[in-house]
Amino acid sequence: MSSQVVIVGGGVIGSSIAYFLRASDPTVSVTVIERDPSYAKSSSALSAASIRQQFSTPLSIQMSLYGIEFLRNIGELLEVGGNKPAIDLHEGGYLFLATPAGESTLRENHALQKSLGADIDLMSRDALKARFPWLNVEDIVAGAYGISGEGWFDGYGLVQALRKKAQSLGARYIAADVTGLAAGK
Repeated sequence: MSSQVVIVGGGVIGSSIAYFLRASDPTVSVTVIERDPSYAKSSSALSAASIRQQFSTPLSIQMSLYGIEFLRNIGELLEVGGNKPAIDLHEGGYLFLATPAGESTLRENHALQKSLGADIDLMSRDALKARFPWLNVEDIVAGAYGISGEGWFDGYGLVQALRKKAQSLGARYIAADVTGLAAGK
């Protein structure tokens, strides 16, 4: 067996690489080696799968903005044979809080996030108390809340959808352990 690209690990990252490689260039041969094709013990299936835009670097924010659009359109993007996958995406938002010591950082991050198109609301202590009446805001001066584009989803469903789509595009999946690598010709 030979392959132009060999990916070790077929979880969300490995299957995403296989999908995007085959979708962008169907002539590239791609093989994914996954030791647990059931994903019973994989982080892709066991993690609290989530997405947010509240980061402090432009690249992280931009990747997440791309990611939320991908997740919102997963049914169309990863459709195989008329079957449109669903990952039960809930855009419930994240809430970041700041004490006086962290207020300037929260405000700087919020300005960057907004400038890149993230839907984040900067809230005063009074606005936080009104929106989240159960929240103790005694030592809080501000908060940032993701209005949309942040939330959680079915990580196992995502890895299965990516895997099936990558396979439909011609990526090969092999159940095996990788114990070493050797240089090719």
